[in-house]
Amino acid sequence: MSSIGRSIGLRLRDAIAAARVPFVLASHAVLIVLANYLAWSLRFDGTVPPEFVVTMVGTLPWLLGIRLATFVPFGLYGGLWRYTGVWDLWRILLAVFTSSLLLYVLVVQRLGPAVYPRSIGIIDSVLLVCFLGGVRLIWRL
Repeated sequence: MSSIGRSIGLRLRDAIAAARVPFVLASHAVLIVLANYLAWSLRFDGTVPPEFVVTMVGTLPWLLGIRLATFVPFGLYGGLWRYTGVWDLWRILLAVFTSSLLLYVLVVQRLGPAVYPRSIGIIDSVLLVCFLGGVRLIWRL
């Protein structure tokens, strides 16, 4: 391979590596919103009552902020998905559990326990673990 071809290859590799973290961050944000929406939808059999739609939409920025920030110390933005293993699933479980606990404490303090059903947090967490782990597993396969 010529030095020009090698240089182009290296620049392309660096550009892909630089775009990886924003891509992972964006995909996590989409999966977080999707899991939360599906949790509310499953909890209320497909039709979320209007008073709970306000809660769902109002807590979404907090949910995104807490989850995306909590994923950083657990290393969910690093590593290559094609080498995903049991250790990555464990980190996903811990990150989702921690962020769910933080969100629930914040929501209960601000809105009260009756406004945000506990089942939403549980359903959302299970779905998010499946989504985050599933995407990595599919990428590995």
